[in-house]
Amino acid sequence: MPTPIETRVTSNLMTTRVATLHSAFSRIQVEHMQDVPLLNPALTVATVGFRQWKTYWLGVLVTPWMMKLVGLPMLMQPLAQAEVNWQFPFGEYTLMRDVLPEPGAYYSVSLFSPMHDFSDQTQAEATAAAVMQSLFESPPQRSVESALPAKRGTAQGMTRRELLFGLFRDIKSE
Repeated sequence: MPTPIETRVTSNLMTTRVATLHSAFSRIQVEHMQDVPLLNPALTVATVGFRQWKTYWLGVLVTPWMMKLVGLPMLMQPLAQAEVNWQFPFGEYTLMRDVLPEPGAYYSVSLFSPMHDFSDQTQAEATAAAVMQSLFESPPQRSVESALPAKRGTAQGMTRRELLFGLFRDIKSE
């Protein structure tokens, strides 16, 4: 178990790394995304639910144009692999390497893009928080027929994207 000093140092490192990611995407919004039609003007850049996972800070990045699951290495370092497969209790995700000057290299996977279905920042951040919670829970054990609309029922079951959209619909209706 980490001592209080170790916990504080770890927390400060995470705060700094996540703030740098937030700053980089805020800059991108101002410098490159202002006139792009897929921008949802009701949203701003936010970082949601970041926590330590293995040697990464894992959380969700919300922007007016997309939402991503992001894995920031705890220390700024080059990442050798172009993509990684990470296994969570909910399932496996393939994340791609990306690099920006401010946060350096990180891994990410798109969850939503574009963001037009989100009516406001609260709804987008609630969805991001639900994603983080769901990652560390086992997938629901439901039949295909009860999980999917009748017209889309298949023997394949629900995809992660369908589940996330299901979470979004649940949050949207609250």
